[in-house]
Amino acid sequence: MPIAPINGQQIHYTDSGGDGAAVIATHAFLMDIVTLEPLTARLVEAGYRVVAFDFRGHGQTVYDKSPHTYLDVAADALGLADHLGIGSFTFLAEGIGGIVAMRTAMCAPERVSRLVLLGPSADAAPEGENAALDEGMAVWCSVGPDPVLYGHFAKYGTANAEDADALMERWRNSAWSDFWPAADTVAARPRFVDELSSIRCPALVVHHKRDFLLPVMAGREVADSLGGPTTFVPMGTGAHSITMAFDPQVGDIVLEWLATEH
Repeated sequence: MPIAPINGQQIHYTDSGGDGAAVIATHAFLMDIVTLEPLTARLVEAGYRVVAFDFRGHGQTVYDKSPHTYLDVAADALGLADHLGIGSFTFLAEGIGGIVAMRTAMCAPERVSRLVLLGPSADAAPEGENAALDEGMAVWCSVGPDPVLYGHFAKYGTANAEDADALMERWRNSAWSDFWPAADTVAARPRFVDELSSIRCPALVVHHKRDFLLPVMAGREVADSLGGPTTFVPMGTGAHSITMAFDPQVGDIVLEWLATEH
């Protein structure tokens, strides 16, 4: 289990190695790098060096449970790249992880050569979202990931029942009682749409039309506000909740775009 001591955190990551162009990847809220594997495995097969990491509060990363922002997590991503000797890289991220990727591109534009954003938003959390988050986290952090409450999230965040059961098992084995600071980071995220024009690297934005957590208009807003050449792809099939990395269509779109000169 590779662990990198970065900024006082123990960042869990995987590294495919090799001489291919580097892709750093991170996941959506409540997810982990395992949920990215249907997509990251295809990138490895295509010859990319893929480094995926669990950000603070998620997966197998051990964090100090202190208050933090996504600028801090962006610093973790850059620290991991330094740790592995990676200079410039494509940053692939999903959902809330997209905030980390965009913040990284803003902090270190010379390092992030391209962005691949799946279901992103650069908006603050709406009031209704935070009310639901507080209710859900009250259960998560007291009695754990209750399958009645979180089973449907696992279902719509995975490709099949077996993967959903595996995700529920990882959630139950996680340090769920320590999750509040990570949840607070989601709740307190600021709107930063007006800052996106400073990001000049090529970007791909893929967003599902039926995403009920981060609606497609959030992805369109990101795509319209980025300062570099941006491709926006709204997907219209299937259902999407927390993640769509498992959808083969997403892999097709990402691989085709990455193979194109920008």
